[in-house]
Amino acid sequence: MSTTFARVLPLAFGAAISPVILLLQVATLASPRYPVRRAVIVLGATALVVVMVMAAVVATDAHAGAGPKTDPVVDGWIRIVLALVLLAGAVRVALHPGATDADPSTDADPSTDADPATDADPATDAPAAAADPGVRGLRFFLLGIGAMLTNLTTIVLLVPATREAASAAISRGDRLVVLAVVLVITLLPAYGPLVVLAALGRRGPAALAAMSRWLGSHHRAVTVAVSLGFAAYLGISGLAALG
Repeated sequence: MSTTFARVLPLAFGAAISPVILLLQVATLASPRYPVRRAVIVLGATALVVVMVMAAVVATDAHAGAGPKTDPVVDGWIRIVLALVLLAGAVRVALHPGATDADPSTDADPSTDADPATDADPATDAPAAAADPGVRGLRFFLLGIGAMLTNLTTIVLLVPATREAASAAISRGDRLVVLAVVLVITLLPAYGPLVVLAALGRRGPAALAAMSRWLGSHHRAVTVAVSLGFAAYLGISGLAALG
């Protein structure tokens, strides 16, 4: 199983390098109202997308008869196509800054949830709770779904990682373990901020704010670097499989 992990883990960690999801979660946790509930909803939404993509890859491979003896030529061409997709995405982001994924933090702007107690007119008798927007579960669920579906790097790297795990020449139980590891690693940007907040306590918000500022400034560079790096990795491994 160590050989399988050696092939799968680089792809899984590449899929986990997701400024989009991380920025969304940090902005969600900055909300003055229901931050943890909303972040958990976003986590559930992103997890749903990842599980569905992985299930689709596994089902497609099973339907095609893929398994421990997956045709290396087919695998090579799949890697080359995915490498070209990543390369095209990197070029698009590098040449057209406005083409980067929209910053999800603007959709979860905490200012839209300003504390009604501070905005309420003291001259009125309307209770502050009447202005409470609530958890807005559907809104944040759709934000999570949209952010993950448009997260090109994560989706593109998740596909070969899942194929490697599902077609490995190991027992069914071991394959399930590897697939679970891929899932947990890929979702790191979604649950990581929650872990940081719980682990650091009062220092958590400051740490998340610093992380958000850094990612906000380097979002584009990180996206291009990851896309180019893994485009080269997939392209080289794909060509090697064809050879």
